[in-house]
Amino acid sequence: MPFAELPAVRINYLRMPAEDEAPAPEDVVMIHGLATNMAFWYGGLAPVLTRFARVTIYDLRGHGHSSMPPTGYSPVEMAEDLRLLLDHLGIDSAHMVAHSFGGMVAVIFALSHPERVKSLVLADVRLRPVQPRLRLRQWRFAPRWHEALAEAGVTLDDDHPDSGILLLTELARLTVERPDDARRLNETFFGAEARLGTRTARRWLNMLETTSAFGEITGPGPDFHRDDLKRLTQPILALVGEHSIAKTSARVLKRECANCVLRVIPGAGHFFPLSRRQLFARLCLRFYAARAGWRPELGTRH
Repeated sequence: MPFAELPAVRINYLRMPAEDEAPAPEDVVMIHGLATNMAFWYGGLAPVLTRFARVTIYDLRGHGHSSMPPTGYSPVEMAEDLRLLLDHLGIDSAHMVAHSFGGMVAVIFALSHPERVKSLVLADVRLRPVQPRLRLRQWRFAPRWHEALAEAGVTLDDDHPDSGILLLTELARLTVERPDDARRLNETFFGAEARLGTRTARRWLNMLETTSAFGEITGPGPDFHRDDLKRLTQPILALVGEHSIAKTSARVLKRECANCVLRVIPGAGHFFPLSRRQLFARLCLRFYAARAGWRPELGTRH
């Protein structure tokens, strides 16, 4: 796979041509969340969106096959990585699709460079300035999760403001040390589709142990202020799982952004782009059909 040699990081990326051989196709750029990589988008997601556009997926710094610098892991700095990657690829503007932490990167990029973002699909994104804390004890299934964690011998501070990252880290450790326990916990918390691979788990743990990533990712910010969201005038599709704690952020997006459509995915949790990938792809295509002048039944734009 190709790499973009940026000033402070080497970014691994993949480009998929649009099915429609239009002279000037649209671009979609997809941004994954923490402790995963661009493969998150590949099976059944990115290839489907080539019906609408040329699609670019990439590994955030420290993830996948991208390099792991000692610093630079705040969403602001990762948004700058995105700008430099687009410059490298010659993409003037694009539709952004982002999940989880990747949504913070996308929103910061859109606020900083509004002319380069045509639309935003934000899937289960917690916006730290409007939802700064994510304590495990506040999650709907916390009692059941406590029981499952105890059975696996895992103790977690469920009052930590970033319990989600602590949980992800413990799952990564179990994946490396006790994969059977990790598999059971993953299925309990996120479903089988979201299971960490051993290589991805090792990569995540290595990043936390050898870089400043944890402090920068969980830093207090502010990366932007709630009122700044009013400046996002692009079409926005905010998707959130029914059982997700990120619903607060999705509702704020709906209230503050004039062109935001909110859709709650029934019965879904944080990783619905994987567990409901056909629905996710279909919602994206419908969004583009309604707002980007595209007729999916014809595969053309007007």
